[in-house]
Amino acid sequence: MIKLLPLLTLIAAGVVWLAWKVFGSFVKAAFLASVTVHVEHHIPAPPAEVWAVLIDRAAYAEWNRINPHVYGTFEVGNSIITKVFKRHGPPMIKSTTVVSMIAGKEIVQAGGSGGSLSYKHQWILKPVDGGTLLTHHEVFRGYKVSTWDEEDFEPGYQRFMQALGHRVISLQSTTATQPIDTQEPHSVR
Repeated sequence: MIKLLPLLTLIAAGVVWLAWKVFGSFVKAAFLASVTVHVEHHIPAPPAEVWAVLIDRAAYAEWNRINPHVYGTFEVGNSIITKVFKRHGPPMIKSTTVVSMIAGKEIVQAGGSGGSLSYKHQWILKPVDGGTLLTHHEVFRGYKVSTWDEEDFEPGYQRFMQALGHRVISLQSTTATQPIDTQEPHSVR
């Protein structure tokens, strides 16, 4: 039996090597699979106004039908929990951590669960043509995305950005119609 142990070890190693040669490319492809979603939208408002709506997650339910339930505060290191409603299938709960943030310009979030699924999500705001170019860029990686198609995500991202733009414009018109108090401040006794 002792003389068979090296032989059995060698056979086992050969089986593992052969399995890796046959199935390894499938395993690597599954773990290296990625889907990138990149959507841009011009909003005719300054970046500060777009930013204010983007980070006001408490008001998302008032205008955002894609992911109306977002919990957490957009600050570096904080967790953000999002309940995403898809056109088909059950809602998806997505947890991210705010990795970096430049006020008025960019939010970077990341999350996932090891090799099965990871994601990096970016909001980028750039002043252009009297307004803001809002970019929503997200990369999903892992074996779970090997059957995904960016077409599953882009329409929802586009609807989100259009709704955000409508919200910014509606807040502008609400603010513009409110009377401005031109009296000097005074103390009340």
